[in-house]
Amino acid sequence: REMKTEQLQIPPLSEGEIYIGAIGDKNGDVHHVILMPADNGEATFADALQWAKSIGGDLPTRIEQSKLC
Repeated sequence: REMKTEQLQIPPLSEGEIYIGAIGDKNGDVHHVILMPADNGEATFADALQWAKSIGGDLPTRIEQSKLC
């Protein structure tokens, strides 16, 4: 099986965002993990999810979360 060696392009970041890295799947599809400039440890899961979606984001998966530690 031939391995793809394409160069990843880091997406443009807004002020305060931190690029964490890229995660690929078995099909070679890649998505970027970007830490947003906000934190509210007091928020419920539902509130945090709603906030993330309102700014075009999502909450991290377990794999993404492991990169944030």
